[in-house]
Amino acid sequence: MSADGSSMILNSNMSVDGKEAWKKVLDGNTDSFEGVHAKNFNADVATIDRKRKFAYDETSSKLI
Repeated sequence: MSADGSSMILNSNMSVDGKEAWKKVLDGNTDSFEGVHAKNFNADVATIDRKRKFAYDETSSKLI
C-alpha cells in the first residue's frame, strides 16, 4: 500500500533471480522490481502502516 492508499501485487516465483530480473517487468506485473523500488524510495512507512491497519480493521469488522 502506498501513502495515497493504492496497492499493487508484485508477482515472482522461486526460479526468478531478483538480481538478474531487477530491470525486467515479469509476467503479470505492471512494473519491474527496480520501478517499484523507485516508487517506494521516499515512502512514509508510518503513514502507510496507519492506512493499512485502518483498511484491515474496516474489512475485518465486516466479516464478524
